Amino acid sequence: MNSSKCNSHGDHECGQCTCHEGRDGRNCQFDTKDPDAPCRPLDSTMVCSGRGTCDRGDCKCSSRGNPEEKVSGKFCECDNFSCSRFGGLICGGNGKCECGKCECESDYMGDDCSCPTSNSACNASNGLICNGQGDCKCGKCICHATLYTGEHCQTCPSLCAEMRDCVQCKAFRPGESDSDGCKKCQEQVILVDDVKEAGPQTQMCRFNDKKDDCTFFFTYEYDTNQQLVLKAQRTKHCPPPVPVLAIVLGSVLGVLAIGLAMLLTWRLVATIRDRREFEKFMKERAAARWDKEVNPLYKGPAATFSNPNFLSR
Repeated sequence: MNSSKCNSHGDHECGQCTCHEGRDGRNCQFDTKDPDAPCRPLDSTMVCSGRGTCDRGDCKCSSRGNPEEKVSGKFCECDNFSCSRFGGLICGGNGKCECGKCECESDYMGDDCSCPTSNSACNASNGLICNGQGDCKCGKCICHATLYTGEHCQTCPSLCAEMRDCVQCKAFRPGESDSDGCKKCQEQVILVDDVKEAGPQTQMCRFNDKKDDCTFFFTYEYDTNQQLVLKAQRTKHCPPPVPVLAIVLGSVLGVLAIGLAMLLTWRLVATIRDRREFEKFMKERAAARWDKEVNPLYKGPAATFSNPNFLSR
């Protein structure tokens, strides 16, 4: 009576359940008045989590358009495609999606399996994790609250601006011992013919000296005792002097050349125009015809007179 094998709603006889009134199913698992009840979780009113249909007390999960995407679970509450993604891949391509959660491979961790368990990606060139200036989290260096930066916290804060006045004073203006730059400078500055970046720990600095408009160079690094070493290039790089006289003469000659060119151009245009006018005049003169008989005052050079007393014989 009321066997547990029949969900306490039926009798188990001869290997099968005989359900009480109002119950049905192989194990008397669903109520005939509410046949979808077995397909709803206790904390939900949605049948089969909205991703399936209820068939005689059992959820039949719907299929997806992508055959690789599966919905599963007693109430169709699980799937293999709704896990966190990294780089556009489910579980970052480093794990499997099981019921909405990533199960990462042994070399990875995190909600999306994007974090390597090894710290090898954080090793600096000196063998220290994050150069000893940071912590390795998820395969990336998180530098301490200092000025160190870079992929492995290897870039130390620059002292170029801070050491500028010191180098200027001791290397190029030793007579200005009373200046603020000299008073604050306790480091020794070594003069060399040419400064070079000897290694990753050497920092090159360059600045322009406003007094002579020349550029000076220096480097700094820390020795084995963590003492600051400053090296300044003995000679500055100065721009060539501006040839003022050449610029003035060039400007004057340029103006004269332009004026002469304009004068010659005007003269050439005037000559061409005069020649055209003269040729036009000569053509018109050659084409003119003069009629000599139109002058009424014209008289011939010979005159004829008649003598009335002369009788022809």
